[in-house]
Amino acid sequence: MSNQNGWPPGNGWPPAPGAPPPPSQPQSTPGGFGQAPPTPGGFAPPPQPGYGQGFPPPQPGYGQAPPQPGYGQGYPPPQPGYGQGFPPPQPGYGQAPGYGHPMPPGPPAHGGSSGMSRVAGWGGVVLTIVVVLALKLVARGAVRGIFDRSSDRPVLSGVTAPLGVVTQRTLPPDEQVSAKLDPYITQCLNRFSSSVLRSRRRYLSWTTAVDGPTGRERNVFGLFQVSGNPADCATAAQRSAQMQPSLPDVEAAAQRYIAALQTVQPVIEQAHAYYSRNNYRDDQMAQGRAMHAPLMQAFSSFDEANRQLSSAVEHHQDLATTQLLARLQSDPSRQFECRLRSNQRLARQIVNLVDKAQVSNEGFIEGIDPAALLALTGAYEAGIDAMARDAAARPSEAAAVRMYSSYARASDEYLTAAKSFARRLRDHVAYNPRDLEGPFADSRDGTPQKVVREFNDLVRAYNFLF
Repeated sequence: MSNQNGWPPGNGWPPAPGAPPPPSQPQSTPGGFGQAPPTPGGFAPPPQPGYGQGFPPPQPGYGQAPPQPGYGQGYPPPQPGYGQGFPPPQPGYGQAPGYGHPMPPGPPAHGGSSGMSRVAGWGGVVLTIVVVLALKLVARGAVRGIFDRSSDRPVLSGVTAPLGVVTQRTLPPDEQVSAKLDPYITQCLNRFSSSVLRSRRRYLSWTTAVDGPTGRERNVFGLFQVSGNPADCATAAQRSAQMQPSLPDVEAAAQRYIAALQTVQPVIEQAHAYYSRNNYRDDQMAQGRAMHAPLMQAFSSFDEANRQLSSAVEHHQDLATTQLLARLQSDPSRQFECRLRSNQRLARQIVNLVDKAQVSNEGFIEGIDPAALLALTGAYEAGIDAMARDAAARPSEAAAVRMYSSYARASDEYLTAAKSFARRLRDHVAYNPRDLEGPFADSRDGTPQKVVREFNDLVRAYNFLF
């Protein structure tokens, strides 16, 4: 029912007793806070969508508009990967306990590992290097192909002074080695290797090393940039070469690494610009096909140089670690530190053995002695239990190790992953090819990739101890 002016019931209709008749037009202005003028036919237009009558609707993303798919109202969806907007962790490399000397704090290392040194704490230099974990598909004695799993696996360095003590002193031989290796690791391997190898993995996630891009791909993801200036690595290597002791194998490997880095970075930058700007849509992927061979050659040369430098650095760290642990064992005030160092060395030995994994055509892991791996995991488990007892028996020493509880948890998680892989190896359980491929291989129980991922997490936890 409507009144004589065509207004709908309500809005002051019917009028209160004694009230004047309604005007022929409403008293509010068009678009204002009140009733809009009646339309022909006698009914007012419906209220505007949004917040109240007569107001424009709110902008999308704030309140009334439907939320965009993803994380919260009006935000783009998170990127796939490890958490919101982060790429999945890369399978990669490990850490060798080592050595160092008190130095001023340095910049953070790539990938979340600690920087060159910490003045407080144990006074050691935390170093990281890059080596390679590769799963090889073998056909009973012959290599048929490679599942590339290259990335960063940090390698520990060492404790030099007692907890909380920083002094100026003559460095023992093992610490001289650590001081010499530090620039190679923090300014070369740790800054650039994981970035280059991650860029290669990104590129090969949508194309193949043999055929390259065709222009018919459903998804073209391009590749990641490599930040930083290779000149920083060259300067660090020159500085280290002047330090004692002389390490000719490391110094020669560093020069090959620098040359490979200076070659691969500009090629990556050129390809990144091409793909990020979608230029392949303008030339039917012609330039992408032309860039493929030089890009793969540069990746291959860098991978080999990275392996050589990583191997040389880790070799000398191992030798120095033996000397370091011998000194710690003779110092009653550093027994908890010695236990922690010994455990970390065992952890690295496990991941180095896992690095030898090969996959047969039938899906079985080969190239690893199950008894040797089980012996290492057993020794590591005993070391973790002993470390927990030492922490309880020496609460003051344990309290001086910041974030020790996080490291203890990471140790347990790494042990669980290593034992799961060792059991599968012992029981001769075959893998489905999908278990070992794709970005989620490092989240599947019993895979070598998960062992490496948990080791990476252990390394990061260790780096926070300093």
